[in-house]
Amino acid sequence: MKENGVAVDLLSRLRSVPAFSKSTPAELSKLAPLFTQVRLKAGLALYAQGEKAERVFVLLEGRIRMEREAEDGRQVHLGELRAGDFFGFGEMFFEEYYIGTVAEEDSVLLAMKRDDFHLAALAVTGVRNYVMESLAHLARRSVWMLDWVELDRQLRYLLFWLCKDKSAGRDGLIEIPREYTHDRIARMLNASREHVSRCLKNLRVEGVLSPGTRRIVVRKVWTDERKLDPAYDPSLWRYFNID
Repeated sequence: MKENGVAVDLLSRLRSVPAFSKSTPAELSKLAPLFTQVRLKAGLALYAQGEKAERVFVLLEGRIRMEREAEDGRQVHLGELRAGDFFGFGEMFFEEYYIGTVAEEDSVLLAMKRDDFHLAALAVTGVRNYVMESLAHLARRSVWMLDWVELDRQLRYLLFWLCKDKSAGRDGLIEIPREYTHDRIARMLNASREHVSRCLKNLRVEGVLSPGTRRIVVRKVWTDERKLDPAYDPSLWRYFNID
């Protein structure tokens, strides 16, 4: 079935997306033909950090991981996108995507070209307001995000230091002493307990820490792969309020 020449299912799905929920049926009928469907297999990148920004996306099904490369080359997990999310529009005001995106599971998306976004989507009041409000929110979060990446780096150094000269069990795991609670680690790194807990959760997802336990248990293989040792760089000890 079609409405103004556009599949009703597509219009219905667009109406369920917050970015387009305040658009009129006539406005959606004009925007819908500008989208093309994209299917992405789990594990594949939608776009890479630094890649030319050419399209915006609506996630219809699946999950997309957002990540950014840290100074030492690691990919830092920034969060996940889920069905109904409209993303990539911030980069439409720049030349390149400033984060990377990877499918966590098989995903279905709608893509709109850069020019169509500027000439058609932003001409719709509801979409324009959503974009402006979202960009304002992102601006507020930008300072927090820089702090997040730095905290992730400091926490990795601390875990590496706590595992120094410790032998792993038969399961290849090293348990951090119980006295190093989330609260204590937060005090050591001058951070909030909430941020430390979220960083530790991301490290479990990444495989640095063993999942399935509330204790902080490090995989020995990770410490073997690391070439970072705070003992050899005195400037790093300023991160740890050890006394």
